[in-house]
Amino acid sequence: MRDNFNQVMVHIFDVEGGYVDHPRDPGGATNMGITIGTLRRWRDAPVTKEDVKNLTKMEAKQIYSAFYWDVVDCDYWPKGLDLVVMDACVNSGPRPAVKWLQRALGVDDDGRIGPITKGAVRATEHDGRRIGNAGEDPSGLIEDCIEERLKSVRSFRNYDVFGRGWENRIRKVRREALGML
Repeated sequence: MRDNFNQVMVHIFDVEGGYVDHPRDPGGATNMGITIGTLRRWRDAPVTKEDVKNLTKMEAKQIYSAFYWDVVDCDYWPKGLDLVVMDACVNSGPRPAVKWLQRALGVDDDGRIGPITKGAVRATEHDGRRIGNAGEDPSGLIEDCIEERLKSVRSFRNYDVFGRGWENRIRKVRREALGML
């Protein structure tokens, strides 16, 4: 299919920002959206907060590609939908992101990408338009995925602390994804 990774990463780096270590964020020290735990897993070695602070954009992109983009087959999704799925992966993890896509499609939400999910994306009609990998308009599916994500984040335990930021981010994803069409 086509690779829209670099365009999507512009969005991810914009919304993730730089180094943070919020006491109520279970991810702990984070830089460009990469948590200390994710960096430890990537390097397969102990890491410090200083290592997180010194993370380079190049290494962050490698991590995003390996742990998120490739895991949920973002190269497969139509332009715009790839941003919606990738942003959800980064913010909440691959499994929830795939579940929101599957719920929007009306297929079993097992959190794994397989032939049923891929086939549903190709075959689903939203707003009277067929979508798929030929570049047709996926706007209806984008909207449905966004709504599934919003429903879920409103039930997250740290919503009182981070909810406003999450909702602003999700609205920005909606605008940018639809703008990619």
